Amino acid sequence: MRLVINIPIILGLLFVGYVFLFTGKDKDALPNAQRCAWEPPIKAKHIPNFVQLCTPKSMRHINFENSDGTRGSLSDHQGKVLVLNFWATWCAPCRYEMPTLENLQAAFGKDEVEVIALSLDDGSMYQAALFLNQIGVEHLTHVHNPRGGIEAGVSKYPTTMIIDRKGRMLGQLVGQYEWDTRAARDLVRQAIIFSDMDGQERR
Repeated sequence: MRLVINIPIILGLLFVGYVFLFTGKDKDALPNAQRCAWEPPIKAKHIPNFVQLCTPKSMRHINFENSDGTRGSLSDHQGKVLVLNFWATWCAPCRYEMPTLENLQAAFGKDEVEVIALSLDDGSMYQAALFLNQIGVEHLTHVHNPRGGIEAGVSKYPTTMIIDRKGRMLGQLVGQYEWDTRAARDLVRQAIIFSDMDGQERR
């Protein structure tokens, strides 16, 4: 019996093997994560879609209306690690994750970590405040700016940023996430450790 060798098939199999062996994704690589020349401030390989920054980016310029009607900005909240969430009542995933953000705040003292919910609804903050009251969210810091997402360079909602004590973003997650998980708490603790170490280095 004569053995028939199909050269194109063999070459194709060899090519597929090469691609898998040499160009396959690193199992620890984060989707959409930046490649850093050094260790990023915080890492979250167990949180899908979290994008870490190689260099912290200042977000102190973000402005909003406080719940008492006064004007404020993120610079007013320096000194704490911040979890800044961009959301709106018309965004179903945003509404879903609000209770989990409330639980995340409950896991940390507000003097150390502050979860800020920046509502983007048109008009006043009344509609968003009413929704939070209806679902029993009481401990989040609720602020409002219909153009807040645009001013921060955010185009999809919800988006949540992790910000250090100096008002610098360390990374962000675009999309819905359960923020009361162990992985989320670990991410915030990393931000606390980085902020503390960064402060000591500059003394």
